Amino acid sequence: MQRYHLFGDFLTCLEILESTSVEGRVQVSAACKAEVERQLRDAPRASCETLAFVKREDAQLQTSKGEVHQFSEVGGATFLTMSDNPLRHL
Repeated sequence: MQRYHLFGDFLTCLEILESTSVEGRVQVSAACKAEVERQLRDAPRASCETLAFVKREDAQLQTSKGEVHQFSEVGGATFLTMSDNPLRHL
């Protein structure tokens, strides 16, 4: 049974980021990238892996079902994360 109903611009943004990401990759907003970089800078030894961010250069974001979204819907540029650790499968 659901206990919470979450909605609004924030969750719409997250849904677009998740649905338009490259398969097997995590896509983040510019704000998320900036916060992760700040935290890594403030506590450099806290992470056991090296993260890098690659800016998406596509003209628009598109889901696997063909829905098109603009970068403005997610606050601007988005980034795909890269790690020096191999992809983990559940």
